[in-house]
Amino acid sequence: MRQVACLSCRRRKSRCKKQSASDTSCLMCLSHNTPCEFPQARRPSRRNRDPISVRNSLFEGQSREVNAGHAAATMTSSGPLLAVDTAPPNGCRCGLTPLDVRIDEAQSLNPSPDSNSNCRVLGPILESDSRIAVDCFPRSLCDHRIIKSDRISGIAGLPLNPPVFARARRRPAGLHNLLNPAQTNLQLLEKFLQPFCSILVEMFVTDIHPCFPILDPTTLRQNLSNPESDSQVSPALLCCSYASTLTFWKTNPVLSKERQPDQRFIWNLANEALFSELRLCPSIHTIAAILFNVGGRPSTLPFNNTGQLGFAVSIAFSMGLNRDPSAWDIPEEEKNLRKMVWWALLIHDTWTSFSCGTPPRIQAYQNTLPPPDLKSLSMIEPPKQCKAEIYTALFSLTEILSYYIDVTQRSQKSSSNTVLLENRVDAWSESTTGRIRRIILRGLEMDTPGASNLRLAFLSVQFLHCRISLEVSRAVVDEISCDQFRHEYFAGRRAAEDIIVYLQELSSQQLQCFWMPELSSTFCFVTSFLFRGAIEWELAWSEPSENRALSLLRTLINTLRTHKQDNDWDIGDNCLEQFSELLDSGNVLDMSIGFGDIDFDELAILLAEDRPQETTMFPFASDS
Repeated sequence: MRQVACLSCRRRKSRCKKQSASDTSCLMCLSHNTPCEFPQARRPSRRNRDPISVRNSLFEGQSREVNAGHAAATMTSSGPLLAVDTAPPNGCRCGLTPLDVRIDEAQSLNPSPDSNSNCRVLGPILESDSRIAVDCFPRSLCDHRIIKSDRISGIAGLPLNPPVFARARRRPAGLHNLLNPAQTNLQLLEKFLQPFCSILVEMFVTDIHPCFPILDPTTLRQNLSNPESDSQVSPALLCCSYASTLTFWKTNPVLSKERQPDQRFIWNLANEALFSELRLCPSIHTIAAILFNVGGRPSTLPFNNTGQLGFAVSIAFSMGLNRDPSAWDIPEEEKNLRKMVWWALLIHDTWTSFSCGTPPRIQAYQNTLPPPDLKSLSMIEPPKQCKAEIYTALFSLTEILSYYIDVTQRSQKSSSNTVLLENRVDAWSESTTGRIRRIILRGLEMDTPGASNLRLAFLSVQFLHCRISLEVSRAVVDEISCDQFRHEYFAGRRAAEDIIVYLQELSSQQLQCFWMPELSSTFCFVTSFLFRGAIEWELAWSEPSENRALSLLRTLINTLRTHKQDNDWDIGDNCLEQFSELLDSGNVLDMSIGFGDIDFDELAILLAEDRPQETTMFPFASDS
């Protein structure tokens, strides 16, 4: 009986012959290193076949070859996606080792830490052309992958334009592929932290992860507690995870009795590991390490953090993290990782823009990922549900903050100072219910992890709205009455007072909880606003002894100093450092002497030097 030709030989129009009947591949497929698949059903005669069936069978064969090329992109179902950079075999340019067994499991886009390749998403124009090229020439373009539908998840419908990923070199040419430069720093850091590494791991999972989830706690616990295993997490991420927990050292009953390691030295080791990995072998775990670094405390280099976030955003766009992977044919764990890293990156990018006055790097139209919910955070159980509610509320509040930042940025481009400002923060607070509403409006249930940070974030956005409203009223001061301007100023002063009163009510336990370091700029904004209000406006409206702004300013500074001395709270360090020279230059806070002994010329110079953040945050503010 004549042997039926395989699909590959039919396309090559070559003779298909096996060396023995038991062989699974023909000689031509073995020589060309291509998959050898035979049709399962007998084809009808040529005269009975119509052109449409011929074309469909051709594309069916090509689709099977594409899937085989995708299977070759993974070494095992749980192993790395991309092979280490080796010499490519004949007939394949991408350097992959072909597999004899077809893999049906979802294939990962996330390479292992020792891999020499990354997956980058193609742009819209190149993506459209590459999709056709990959379908027609799968073996020649085996380093490309078209994302298919996830058959397991049951998500109906494919996107009209499924993304195309291409392989990109990860390390510079000439460097050893199997050595991660951050591994040495991780081993050194663990030596300094022994024998308390296991305690620090549990502290990270219980104190940091519920408030700001980025990685799966089970996976992270396994990698931190057993670093010698085949870890899929980069060493830089593990270093930054260890360093982040040192802030909570004194809150642990066991560690509080031990001598705390030098926190600055540990952070320097973690930063060195992170920067070496950024330069040599960045991955999605490197982005997560940047987020831990930017969100770590104490925050002493906000300028450097801004640069790290810029790098993280660029790499995230290249990896397609801004796209919704819910319907992609990738492992479920990787879907969750991509989502949580992108959500955390979006939060830090927006709040860093608020803190430093820089334009946000991520725009709303660039994000196709839905906001987080309890299901996507894998926190449906009642004990975890309250923690997830805090995080989802923080994310939605961040979206409100991005609106106000957009208002300030658009005002720079507009020739008119007239800005239409919506009170979205009040609308957001009215839309909240249950636990979240009690936290942000009344300060109740503050023992929930992340609740203290959420309420300060809400008060910060509320103050920002009042501050922008004041500048809008100043821009049209000729068209409105002076009473309207005073009303806007008093509203801003009440918002500042809410922050100060909340700061006074914080307990020692709440001060030792999770805090975003970007919120430290809130106290700088409030301090500069109160200084200006006391000198420029309230001096003309009231007697020096009745100056409410100076009274609030003295309360704020004293409270920050008390929290620093008693609880080593670092969130107020930027405010104390920035305004220390101003506070020590004269008896500004001593209201009993009035304003007779204050050198206003010197004070104006100091205020001008200490107001770069305010002028960048509120660019349309101009002195009258």
